[in-house]
Amino acid sequence: MTKLVGTAPNQVPTNADLGKLAYQDSIVTAAGGSMVYLASSGAISDGTASVVFTQFDASKYDYYKFSILNVAPGNDGEHLLAQVSTDGGSNYDSTNGNYHWNGANDASGLFVAYQVGSSTGEACTGEWNLMAPHLTGYTYGVGTMAALGQSLNVKGSSSSYSYGVHLVEADVDAIKFIFNAGNIVSGEIVMYGIANGT
Repeated sequence: MTKLVGTAPNQVPTNADLGKLAYQDSIVTAAGGSMVYLASSGAISDGTASVVFTQFDASKYDYYKFSILNVAPGNDGEHLLAQVSTDGGSNYDSTNGNYHWNGANDASGLFVAYQVGSSTGEACTGEWNLMAPHLTGYTYGVGTMAALGQSLNVKGSSSSYSYGVHLVEADVDAIKFIFNAGNIVSGEIVMYGIANGT
């Protein structure tokens, strides 16, 4: 990138320098494989039914990474699920049987975290990925999560508990995180896109 200020120490940028900066920033694009911040839920407040992300762009991103940060349910021992949309978020598939996890077990969403507790300090945290949702085949979710369940028992959802498949052949362009019962009471979820470099 072009150097925007002079060579003198502590030189203040001029208006012309700032114009160059604005121009240069407008043409920089993420290289293939780069992780690009897209959106955040912000701090989730008690009583939130779901967290929705619609910032999908198949022309820019191959898959999406979600940072799950101390997300806790209102009810004890609930699973964190992700339901997908194929119409930009107007509708989300909640059909039990359209998702499978841990073998051929039916679910009403892709599994993200297992039996998360609701007592003080109990929550789930980790990373979860939605793989190639723009393809018109099945859509896969894969994550590495840790959760504190009832009585501070650690639930290791880095195994099959955080793997799931949406068994509908369609492109996915929005996602909704929910607990299988009750509300989300705290935490944050952050969405990143993995650039395809085109």
